[in-house]
This record gives sequence, C-alpha cells and structure tokens, in this order.
Amino acid sequence: MSRTSWSLLLALLAVLAPGAGTASAASTPRHGPAGAAFYTPPSKLPAGRHGALIWTRAYEGLGTPGTHPYLVGLSEGRSTLDIVRAAHALDPRISARKVIISGHSQGGHAALFAAALAPDWTPELGVRGTVAFAPVSHVDDQIPLTTGLTSPGGGLSGLISIIARGIAAVTPALDTNALLSDEALALYPQTLTQCLPELSTPASFGGQAPASIFRAGADLAPVAAALDAQDSSHLKIRTPLLIEQGAADTTVFPQFTAQLDTELKANGAKPVYRTYAGVDHGGVVTAAAKDATSWIAKRLR
Repeated sequence: MSRTSWSLLLALLAVLAPGAGTASAASTPRHGPAGAAFYTPPSKLPAGRHGALIWTRAYEGLGTPGTHPYLVGLSEGRSTLDIVRAAHALDPRISARKVIISGHSQGGHAALFAAALAPDWTPELGVRGTVAFAPVSHVDDQIPLTTGLTSPGGGLSGLISIIARGIAAVTPALDTNALLSDEALALYPQTLTQCLPELSTPASFGGQAPASIFRAGADLAPVAAALDAQDSSHLKIRTPLLIEQGAADTTVFPQFTAQLDTELKANGAKPVYRTYAGVDHGGVVTAAAKDATSWIAKRLR
C-alpha cells in the first residue's frame, strides 16, 4: 500500500440474506498476486460493469495506479458503492437489498456521496440508511484560513498537501504547482508516494507552516471553488441518514457539521443529527457506537 488516507473508515455493512447461495455458487474470481503487485491491474480486465471483481485478496488500502483523489466525492462515492457490488459478487450471501453505508471523517464524506449517488450508480442496491461520523465538509471555507497559521503545521500541513494533490487530480485547469511556494513545491512529489504520517513529519510538509505552503499573495479562490464542487453540502439524499459529531473535535469542526446538517435538510434530506459533549475526532466512533448500532438495527428490520 503506497498511500493511506486520513481517518478513513469506509465500513459497508450488509446483512447475510437467509437462504442465499454460498460463495461457490458464484463464479470464482481470480486470486490476486502477493505484495504490491496486487495493486497493478492485469493487462486484460474481466468483462463486466463497474464493481465487477478483477481479483481478490485479504489486504485493504490504496495503491492502484494513478493519483489518489482525496476528498473527491464522485470518486469516493462510486468506489464505496462498487465495493458493495463486488462483495455481493464474491459471496451472494451478502445481501444487496439490505445495505448500510457508514464512514468516519473522509469516510463520512464518502458515505454521504455514496448515499446520494446510489439511486443512479447502483440502482439494484437497497440502501437502508447511512451513518456519517464527523464527515469532512466545507474545506473550501477553511483552506484560505490557513494563510494565517505561521507555526509548523504537523498533521494539518500534511493534510493540506494531499488535499491540494487530490483536488488537482480532478481539476485539470487548476495549476497547483503555480500556487505552491518553492519549499512546498520541492516536497510536493512526496504526496504521490508517502502516507499521511510521513507527510506530517518535520522532514516533510509537517515542518512547514500552513501559511508557507502557498506562495505569498497566491489567489486561492480557484482552489476554494474546486473544493466547493466536492462538498457534501450540495447533495440530495433521500434515504435515512444519521450524522454523529464530537463536540470537542478540532479536526472536523462541529460548527461546520451543524451547517452541513442544515444544508442537507434544505436539499430535502431528513438527517438525524447528534453531538457528543467532550468527544474529539477519533473518539466519536466509539462514543456514538451504541446509538449508531441501534439506529442501524431499526433500518435493517
């Protein structure tokens, strides 16, 4: 795995369908090669639609060719739904009619996009509900604020670097190189090969102040516009939705999640929004687990 993503949890919950066939009832997919070779697709792909199995192996993570489109909703949402389609093909006992989509942080962002895309992208899936823990939103409002942060940013600077790389990958007109400072530009190739912990070290972007990542006076409006296009606040979600947020979260700020809740309601969604006092970004998954499990159980009846 050459890259990982920040707080990524794409937990796709499907129930075993009573009386469904076993895995042997489906065509047996090819077993993938060991090591990093697993992430290099074969020269001849199998016939089928998106979500069809290429080969299988028990590891998870990123690493296939190409730039990781970090926080790009269309890519995240489609990939999330294709995982369900592929899992059902691998083992037909995994129901395609009782599906819960759940994710944390970037995974929460992906879960929201998957919920919105499901009716058109995977219409055969029965999405019963979506749980988003501290979903990333309103990054477009936050990137310009980094110009005022003049101390080494550690993980924040690492995040900015992969946000810039991800949004540039799907916005060809956005010349990220022209916006980065000389110091950041020298480090920028690392975003193609390094994981966030490495990018967050003093030897990498972590040693850079957020204010020094972009050139002084750089016009960040195009970056903000590109990020806004990937924001979950624009989505129309028609299936049940639960959003859970830690009130002490300093990574995904509660005020932005509250704003997201209001915007999704204005788009026709009917989310249940819960906050947890004293709970930080990572802790919300544990703190909210009981409530989420109860909510999910009701959706799967």
